[in-house]
Amino acid sequence: MFPMMFEEKNAYASIGYALYSLTSYVFSENPIKYKTKIKGESEKQDKMDFWCAEKDFKFEAYIESKKLWLNIGNVKWEFGKSCNILIKKAFEQIKRLKSAGVDKKSSKYTEGAVFKVVLFQIPIVYHPKFKPEDADLESAPKHLENL
Repeated sequence: MFPMMFEEKNAYASIGYALYSLTSYVFSENPIKYKTKIKGESEKQDKMDFWCAEKDFKFEAYIESKKLWLNIGNVKWEFGKSCNILIKKAFEQIKRLKSAGVDKKSSKYTEGAVFKVVLFQIPIVYHPKFKPEDADLESAPKHLENL
């Protein structure tokens, strides 16, 4: 298990502040009711990490935030199993927004654009005994673009 500094909840304050400095309305852990295809269930509830909207409601955004980590001390630069699970869960949450009726046509709040965003925070980690070369550290952002 990685230290507490890698938990996604620690980034909420920064993300919330940044969103509020850009938009007028920001809610954290915004509940979303969505329809299910499971027999016997018609509706479930989920929470999106953030919902925000511009002052005149020209747009609204639903944001799911996940904190991953990339260990570059290995030969292979790959996300581990737990990171892959988090990535999958984040995209599933965004897909559920459609069954919750979150789109421009049905928005209760805005006449403009509706954004659905997954925000991944990816600290680069390595074991001190296997410190990478400076060139490896510099190539990490480029490598992440290609994942």
